[in-house]
Amino acid sequence: MMDPSNNPLTTMFRVARRINEFSGKCIYCQEYKKIGENIALNLDTLKNLPAPKRKRPFKKLNPIINHLQKEHKIVVPNRYAHAGIIIGLLTGEV
Repeated sequence: MMDPSNNPLTTMFRVARRINEFSGKCIYCQEYKKIGENIALNLDTLKNLPAPKRKRPFKKLNPIINHLQKEHKIVVPNRYAHAGIIIGLLTGEV
């Protein structure tokens, strides 16, 4: 079963929701919102492309995600849980 957090469409919708929240305050988010809207408009044509080409538009989300993480302090889901698990395993405190 596919993890929904790894689904590119789910990621795109989460990013779009966050960009929409900050677009009124941040000029970079306004520009990124346009990129997201462009990807959303082309979703129907993506279905007909071969698998490697289907992933290309979603790679445009990486700079947007980086912007949200750095400028707006948005944390990746489960980031601290994963870090805690790794630290626990390394120290033997399971």
